[in-house]
Amino acid sequence: TVKHNIERIESFEIDLRGKRVDAAIKQLESFLDKATLSGLSDINIIHGKGTGALQEAIHLYLKDSRYVNNFRFAIPEQGGTGLTIVEIK
Repeated sequence: TVKHNIERIESFEIDLRGKRVDAAIKQLESFLDKATLSGLSDINIIHGKGTGALQEAIHLYLKDSRYVNNFRFAIPEQGGTGLTIVEIK
């Protein structure tokens, strides 16, 4: 018998502002795993606007992720280009 300790998440949002790209992608990868196992249909990624480097790296990661069906920026009232909404498969 094999038992897995699956950690579920309660929040549908992850805040990656101020993180270095490597650390942010690693944290996002783990969050997407947990979100998928928790049955979430969409999540929000707060990456801020800044220089755009973090947002660009996150979008490149999401394009290749097997968990992601679609993603887009939030509407301006919800954070605009500082927040990405991800639809999970």
